[in-house]
Amino acid sequence: MDGGRYEPEAYWDAKARAAGGDRLRAVALDCPLRNRVMDRVQRQGVAAALEVLAHRGATPTSVLDFGCGVGRWRELFESLGARWAGCDLSGEMVKRAEESAPGRQVRKLETGGRLPWEAQCFDLALSIAVLHHNPAREQARWLRELARVVRPGGHVLLLESVRAEGGEAVARGIEQPRSIGEWRDLAAAAGLTLLWHRGAKYALAASVAQRFPGALGAAGARLGAWADAWLAPWLGPKLPERMQDRAAMLLLRDDPARTALSEHGTSLRYQ
Repeated sequence: MDGGRYEPEAYWDAKARAAGGDRLRAVALDCPLRNRVMDRVQRQGVAAALEVLAHRGATPTSVLDFGCGVGRWRELFESLGARWAGCDLSGEMVKRAEESAPGRQVRKLETGGRLPWEAQCFDLALSIAVLHHNPAREQARWLRELARVVRPGGHVLLLESVRAEGGEAVARGIEQPRSIGEWRDLAAAAGLTLLWHRGAKYALAASVAQRFPGALGAAGARLGAWADAWLAPWLGPKLPERMQDRAAMLLLRDDPARTALSEHGTSLRYQ
């Protein structure tokens, strides 16, 4: 940040340099405890989405990690037997991803550019807390690019900021939360169909503790963060949607030969 202005490449380059080898600090916050909460919530959402893909007989064999940072998702997908490739706007992030994963495809993105792959290269493209850092027009453009590089019948997996349906669209820092319905409509314009979503919340106990600073102080907020590290991945999906501020969303790259599951309108909104 420079005087309140967000310069994405410079900001994330600086984060990568300051992280000191901490993969979570490079791509998230400077607080290890809060990063632990975010990591557990994100991994729980991704795991649930992978279960849906397995149920559909669509476990991916090739994955594009959009906004890959230092490559923290690579090991998960390679453990499933998938070919992993990553891309990021930050040259420093790309450098560190290449160092940790020699021989993999890791490419630098350019502002306003395209994904540097041919059409229909991947079974799955994922954006884990990346698209919501972009202005609305760029979100739509990058989503079209993700759809372009995924094969018909393949999938796009998002885990992004959300707000309640009908809630006011208020900017939160550098994020511009959309409702699930708005993400669905944006995806449809890119040729993607929302199959499934699961809500989440990073900080519930911590946010409650912060409301009573006089009584609980910093120790209470820290205790709340510790509680969230264990509770948030499981409690978040059970909260009313108006309380959830993140969601994993699984999108189908439209294909005339839809599976019987989607042809018959079967609900895949697992919780």
